[in-house]
Amino acid sequence: MPINSSSSTSYHSSPNPSVMCLCGIRAPLRTSNSEDNPGRRFFGCINYKEYNGCTYFDWFDPPTCARGMDYGRKMVKKNLALEAQIAELKKTNEAHIAELKKSNESLIEKIEELLTINEEQKHEMEGQRVVIEALMKKSTVHEANWNKMKIALLVLFLVVICMWVKPNDAV
Repeated sequence: MPINSSSSTSYHSSPNPSVMCLCGIRAPLRTSNSEDNPGRRFFGCINYKEYNGCTYFDWFDPPTCARGMDYGRKMVKKNLALEAQIAELKKTNEAHIAELKKSNESLIEKIEELLTINEEQKHEMEGQRVVIEALMKKSTVHEANWNKMKIALLVLFLVVICMWVKPNDAV
């Protein structure tokens, strides 16, 4: 942000002074990111961007020495590089988040599908359980009938043997 330095050269020593601009409102303390004054603080009216805006400007800090200017420029460059890196990481992060959301949605669909299959299999197993119980009851009935049949056959066999042995005794 280019700064017009057509101001006075007074500097402020208090840590947080309240300075009024030409508009009569409080001028906030800002920090310059310009090539010529990196990191140097100044007061500037909030209306400076307005058409016919206030031109109030006053440095808070004294001029920076050459070494400080060089260091400030390096820090501004480093800061810009870090901000660019952060922006790139945010993009990558957003892409990963979108990918994870898509994967999560896919997994939720698969879970719902598996829950549906599980529910269908529960109903099928319940039906099979009912059939098995019915078959077991039939089996019990058939076993009881078979036991009755064996007893009836045994009795019949004994009757036949008794009839066969008795007529032979008479001879």
